[in-house]
Amino acid sequence: MGENGNGKTTLLRIIVGELAQSSGVLKYPALINPKKHNWYKIKNQIAYIPQDIPKWSGLLVDNLHFAAVIHGIKGKQNEDEVEFVLCRLGLYKYRSSTWNKISGGFKMRFALAKALVWNPKLLVLDELLKAITEVSKQVTDSEDIETVEILSEDANSLVKKATDDPKSSKVKTYLKRLEETATSLGKIATPILTIAKGISTLL
Repeated sequence: MGENGNGKTTLLRIIVGELAQSSGVLKYPALINPKKHNWYKIKNQIAYIPQDIPKWSGLLVDNLHFAAVIHGIKGKQNEDEVEFVLCRLGLYKYRSSTWNKISGGFKMRFALAKALVWNPKLLVLDELLKAITEVSKQVTDSEDIETVEILSEDANSLVKKATDDPKSSKVKTYLKRLEETATSLGKIATPILTIAKGISTLL
């Protein structure tokens, strides 16, 4: 979390290999033996969903099959993984749809499906709550709908409100969802990154 311009997206792009860091060393002990640093193998275990979903061509289902096959998932396993993720994310009836035929929310679901279909070891999402919100918009309970509307507000403005007025109802809902989603939290206030277990220590 952090306000606009503090480097959240830049940090994530460095982690996934889209940008090179100006100093320091990146280590991925959970992905590969640190003594055998192989960036190609590391990058092929990371899925990244940026803030702005890239436009794709062709049918949704064909894109999922392609995403799986370029990561070595072929034949029946490819079919099974694609079918599973289509059903799991509520995309089955849109399997033969194209980019301009689905809403922004379903484009986000597709991005998640494309990332999950090949079972990456590390999933990196820029604007995590935006992704969660889009997927959860299928709920009908009034309380959940209110939560979705709150989370749809610009996350950066809510982070600023959390610092200025941590007791407001919208901020409480936003921070509660953050704590439910993550085992640890980080706040960037350039040039410092603070990691904590709970929200209270970051405000």
